[in-house]
Amino acid sequence: MLMRNAALLLLLLIYLLFASIYNLSVPIGEGPDEAGHFRYVLFLASEGRLPVQRAEAKESDVPGEGHQPPLAYALATAAVAWLPAEEHVLEMSANSNFVWSGGDEPGAFHRGSREYWPFSPQIRAWHLTRAINMLWGLVTIICTYQAARVLMGQGSGFRTQNSEGRVRHRWCGNMVPMLAAGLVAFNPQFLFMSALVSNDALLTALGAVVLWLALAQEPRAKNQRTKDIAYSIALGAVFGLALLTKQSALLLGPLLLWAGWRASGGHLASFIRYSLTWGSTALAVAGWWYLRNWQLYGDLFGLGAFKAEFSTQPFDWQRVEAWLGGILQLFASFWARFGWMSLPAPRWMLTIYAVIGVAAFVGLIRWAAAGQREPGVRSQESGVRSQESGEQWDSFFRSPRFGLTLPIGMALLWIVSFALTAGLVAWQGRLLFPALSAIAIGMALGLSEVVARLNWLLSATRGHRA
Repeated sequence: MLMRNAALLLLLLIYLLFASIYNLSVPIGEGPDEAGHFRYVLFLASEGRLPVQRAEAKESDVPGEGHQPPLAYALATAAVAWLPAEEHVLEMSANSNFVWSGGDEPGAFHRGSREYWPFSPQIRAWHLTRAINMLWGLVTIICTYQAARVLMGQGSGFRTQNSEGRVRHRWCGNMVPMLAAGLVAFNPQFLFMSALVSNDALLTALGAVVLWLALAQEPRAKNQRTKDIAYSIALGAVFGLALLTKQSALLLGPLLLWAGWRASGGHLASFIRYSLTWGSTALAVAGWWYLRNWQLYGDLFGLGAFKAEFSTQPFDWQRVEAWLGGILQLFASFWARFGWMSLPAPRWMLTIYAVIGVAAFVGLIRWAAAGQREPGVRSQESGVRSQESGEQWDSFFRSPRFGLTLPIGMALLWIVSFALTAGLVAWQGRLLFPALSAIAIGMALGLSEVVARLNWLLSATRGHRA
């Protein structure tokens, strides 16, 4: 226990060190829409009200980002509250040679002396606002670790026998949570996004909390129904906060439905009770924002104003080349593509991540194909394995294995729908980050399977030589 906690603490400290380097090294405004996000924070701090979008984007209170739900920005106002009123006006000098403006330079803005140490007051506030996002990164790492521990049976490890007679050792079961946390903490794109002013970091953290709570919720006896209701309220509250952070939090909804179905043991009445509980809680937390959108813009999500501001090159879904280009860009920007998607990582780095990804995928397939049963699926859920196909499928759909795939699949569907709505701008790896914890845990499971296989081969070789 002590060693495990010490290792996690060390990981968190290293993350904070790396994220701080990103915070201080990345030029101001050189992240996706960062200037617009910071302008939102300044607007809330100075005006004390929510921004309104208008038909002409330049006339909107916060051009470019005023359609976003306000939670991340409201929480960040503490970093700018000390600024004098004249510092609440943000002025940026656009770079006419920016690559997306037809030039050949990766920077979107010109640099000024105010950005150099000891920084102007506004720039200091900008870095402080970035530091708040770094804290959401800590939450993401911790919750990824805890969700993986739940999946692996509270980190106690497990022993299963596969067709080769190989026994998975306790250390391998304990390896997954730490590996998953490390895959999150040392993902360069995660470090980059955690060190920017944005609402992505908070949504990523809340997505990790939802995954942890969903995996931890289990069927209980009838006399423990109060605990179930409390759990559903907690899930609904976190989901509501996510909906107040970014509209793409909707992709977490199926995970909550699955958690309710699993907790109900397949009983429809209990499932409806769980769903109504978390649904009404989420509505109480976030419903007012979407009602405001309806009253102001005529739709729940303000999509008319959104399309006017964010439509880019259309995505031609009928062309294979368009899909291939989008997927490659999604992969590269999931790991390392900086600036405004204008500064790609070296090819050798992406090759390394591709090898890691392939190894994790192969290991995950082996893990699933071997018929290994996650320890998170308790015996009272499924009882004795039934030979009936219907019961087998029901057991699978209520297993943590299936729950882990839901946010990943929904994130991919969200990106495709976004591409059809807004164009090529949708193929950005950060849009997968609401499912980052699930992706990292899945990769950790696959990589641990590869390590276990290599360990078995090494042991077999040594035994043969002996």
